[in-house]
Amino acid sequence: MVTSLQRINLYNPLNAPWLVGLGVVVLLPALLFSPFLPAWAPKLGLVGLGLIYLLRSLALGRFIGQTPADIPLFILLATLPLGLWVWPDPLVSLPRTYAFVANVAIFWAVAGQRNTVWLPWSGWALMLGGLLVGAFLITGIQSTPTKLPFIERSLYELMPSGVRPFWNEAGFNSNLVGGLTALFLPPIVALMWLGERWQQRDLAKVAAVIVGAIVLLAQSRGALLGLLVALPLVTLLCNRRWLWVWAVVLALVGGWFSYLGPAQVLDSTLSLGEVGGEQTLLGRQELWSRALYVIQDFPLTGVGFDMFEPAVKLLYPLFSHSNTGNFKHAHNLHLQTAVEMGLPALVAHWAFYLTLFYFLLRQARNRRGGVYRTLAIGLLGSLITFQVHGLFEVQTFGPRPALIIWALFGLMMAVATSQPARSPAASRR
Repeated sequence: MVTSLQRINLYNPLNAPWLVGLGVVVLLPALLFSPFLPAWAPKLGLVGLGLIYLLRSLALGRFIGQTPADIPLFILLATLPLGLWVWPDPLVSLPRTYAFVANVAIFWAVAGQRNTVWLPWSGWALMLGGLLVGAFLITGIQSTPTKLPFIERSLYELMPSGVRPFWNEAGFNSNLVGGLTALFLPPIVALMWLGERWQQRDLAKVAAVIVGAIVLLAQSRGALLGLLVALPLVTLLCNRRWLWVWAVVLALVGGWFSYLGPAQVLDSTLSLGEVGGEQTLLGRQELWSRALYVIQDFPLTGVGFDMFEPAVKLLYPLFSHSNTGNFKHAHNLHLQTAVEMGLPALVAHWAFYLTLFYFLLRQARNRRGGVYRTLAIGLLGSLITFQVHGLFEVQTFGPRPALIIWALFGLMMAVATSQPARSPAASRR
């Protein structure tokens, strides 16, 4: 029997996750494209997001606890006003501050879709998203990568190119192309084996080939390394028989590594790149050392968004890099977080990632999870790919790519906290 109060809550539009998500999406452009808009536009976006969250919290009867990751996210948001107060050039950091709020907003909007009727269909969206994102990025890549010697340069002449969006006229860095596209591959692989329908499984096979080819053409070694770590776990969670396959692969790779020698393998795979000239690994190591200097001197608040490069050039000059060159960030996700936002924000980020990992793993091990188990297995692979690649790159440095990544984080939380629908027979028991 439904009481009058329950009936009011049932038809309260603020209880509709899709409506909240739509409101957030409408306001996001004001925060993401703040450099191209009047100064009042992002401020209006902030007010709108705050109002949506307030009304949604009143409808649900709680301000904190809408997702298991609320506390670390609130800590991260709380660091922003303090940062803008103490950062050396808040006007430089302000656009990415707006974008960071947009990231958290899209996370909450997507995470709020748990247990909705359309969430089980998100596997199709992941396949389509991987194809569209990969195709868009690879046709806008800055220049032909030359990191993997076994890929012929002539292949790039057969591809369409020259895509230059208004927010990035220089084109897309190859590490961004590979890293962002690679996040979609583990869910596609999981759908290849555990998709609910044969049409989905067959389409996933085609999508896996195309998305995998785009990642290879991007030649992002960090993204490929992330997939080498994530895909064995994804396939083993799908079917334990893959243990023998990966054992053979590991033996072959280990034999090849021993035959050539560690020094030659590292030199051939890590010597060429876009960081620090020819010796990209040495260049990254120097940037990592400068990031540690920054963290040591500014441990609580960091130096602010987009301030790593100016701070290094002013206070910690480089040697392998030209001190007049552009390196933008520390080429390590965790070091960059501490550099820009401080150690408390880094700990909050770690808590957020661990929360995602815990709930995804729990859902992935739930044999009764149905489609949510399949999606959790794949998205767990995406999270691992993101973290491994994050040891060498900062995929969330750009505001627009970061929004896609945080939307995937929201989908991870929605999938991991959803319960499969009970059958009518089970509900009668």
